[in-house]
Amino acid sequence: MRQRSMPTRAAAILACVAALAAFAVAPAAAKPKTEFRPGLYVGRTSQGEPVKLRVKACGKGQCLASPNENTFFDVSMSCPSSGETSKELVFLSGESISAAGKVNAPEDGFAKVTAKFQVDHNGSLTGKISAGRTLENGARCASGPVSLTAKIGGTTK
Repeated sequence: MRQRSMPTRAAAILACVAALAAFAVAPAAAKPKTEFRPGLYVGRTSQGEPVKLRVKACGKGQCLASPNENTFFDVSMSCPSSGETSKELVFLSGESISAAGKVNAPEDGFAKVTAKFQVDHNGSLTGKISAGRTLENGARCASGPVSLTAKIGGTTK
């Protein structure tokens, strides 16, 4: 068994100390961006309906909401058995945005609405909505999948 000489051991220790010192002084990695651009997101659904939604601060995070109590968008539903059509109003009162930008906004009103949105850091918003209900005459109505795209400062054109 061969023993290391004292200078070799000291050099190894000094190298370790230097490496640790360099690591301690190295800049910390940038923390991931968790805030989404607040403001009014404007766009359209795949059914051609204009959409306005707002990303805003709420509680300890951010929420997605309709800009005011008079702003909503419609989802049209067809009722094949009766030949009728029906509409459901979609209004968001302030649904939490996850750190990944996901928003789930189920709603039970006259119709059962399932809405899932994705807010991105680049100022865009996408969504998938479906609505279904049974009319008084027993006819089933459904929207099928409806998509939504909007961007901050966008237009409804």
